[in-house]
Amino acid sequence: IVSSALVMQRDGGNEALAGQVIVSDTPNRNYVDAKDLDGNGVKDWKEDSLFATIETPTSTLESAEAYAPPTTLTGKFSEAFFKDYMEGKIRGEDFSDPTKLVGNAIQAIDANTQSKRHTRLELTIIEDSDEAIREYGNQVASIIKTHSINNENEAVILQQALTANDPTILEKLSPIHNVYANIIADSLRISVPVSFVSKHLELLNAYETILTDIEAMQAAFGDPLYALARVRGYEADATILFTALQTIGETLTNGGVTYTND
Repeated sequence: IVSSALVMQRDGGNEALAGQVIVSDTPNRNYVDAKDLDGNGVKDWKEDSLFATIETPTSTLESAEAYAPPTTLTGKFSEAFFKDYMEGKIRGEDFSDPTKLVGNAIQAIDANTQSKRHTRLELTIIEDSDEAIREYGNQVASIIKTHSINNENEAVILQQALTANDPTILEKLSPIHNVYANIIADSLRISVPVSFVSKHLELLNAYETILTDIEAMQAAFGDPLYALARVRGYEADATILFTALQTIGETLTNGGVTYTND
């Protein structure tokens, strides 16, 4: 659908029909002999023409299959993009510079591919104390150790699947998806000292962002636009997660909290 719109824009739509009109001489018309030599009630000229092979349609609009709106981001975006383009053409908008149209499309994609955001209302918040802060740090690290697995990087798995054009390779993303889902669930259960609430939310939302990236990767063959929209920010999302963990560690260390090697 998007391709059709872009081709129409490139060719200038109906403008391609404009130009000099050349009228030829009136063509000679031959008399049609209305004979029915075989006596079957159908004129001979009609039996020999294309019309004799056309059957009357038996289906109606009422009996035809109902239109099913798209469910993927790729389908929804394509439908909306083409609709906006056609409505713009009808209004006479100038699409010779498609910057605005494309810019609006990118904004729409970004707005519809955001990950879930957690709030302090979901947290169990407790008063600060040396013991509570120390235990909080232990819990954050323990959750990671509990759910960590040996795996290839998720972006590498996606690249392998796309290179081989094999969606079954994406099945290797399932255990990684489960890791992040479990980490998020456990991170929502722990008690968070009040001075760490904002940092813990940053960590939770960073986990959630990576989880959404992985879900988009899993949908790469069925919803490619969604996958593309998320994967293009994956490296930045991974950096944000690392920074969130690093910030918590530095805050604990600067507060005088020490841990043994284990």
